[in-house]
Amino acid sequence: MAGDDLEIRIVLEDQDGAPIDPTSIGITAAKLAIMEGSTERAAVTLASGGITLDGDADAIVARFTQRATEGLAGVYSYELEIVTPTYGVVTVIAGEIHIHPSRVAAT
Repeated sequence: MAGDDLEIRIVLEDQDGAPIDPTSIGITAAKLAIMEGSTERAAVTLASGGITLDGDADAIVARFTQRATEGLAGVYSYELEIVTPTYGVVTVIAGEIHIHPSRVAAT
């Protein structure tokens, strides 16, 4: 929902479907962006602390705050890129996200 805190967990897998611990592949940078056309509407990065690497759950975790999502409502594209010494810049996942307008205020 627009105006909600949003957590997205991405589990990495190898070509055989086995989970990959993201802390084991040397990720030096990561960015998850929510886009409207070619315009970036919200983004979090590893450097800003909006993305964390959860080795216990084999996941990359992106957290958007309520403030980052409050102006969003509609269908957007998203893309997660990581940078590693071995693979360089890699798009891990991309797709569409549907964010519904908020109808209730919690305050």
